[in-house]
Amino acid sequence: MSKRPIKINWLFFFAVLLAPAVVTMLGAAGSRDGNGGAAIMAAAGPLVGAPLAGLICGIYLAPRVGRTSAERLWLGFVCVGVCACVSFMLTFLGCQLGSSQ
Repeated sequence: MSKRPIKINWLFFFAVLLAPAVVTMLGAAGSRDGNGGAAIMAAAGPLVGAPLAGLICGIYLAPRVGRTSAERLWLGFVCVGVCACVSFMLTFLGCQLGSSQ
């Protein structure tokens, strides 16, 4: 019996992956004016948002690439790590874009 491939909503995937970078960009842009709340938001993007985005994106992507349960489990761990690192690196880009004049 063949399993049907799992469909992925790529718009949702990339929105979750890029959300911490957008939050960091908005926080960095707001903290230029001396707003303390925006500075907290700029710091929370990479420290809290990137691991959460990696967790969501990795779990969302793992069933698509693995065939067996063991493959899905191990590829889930790998996908979570890779997606968290990519999201974390994108927050640096968001901080740079938000803090530029």
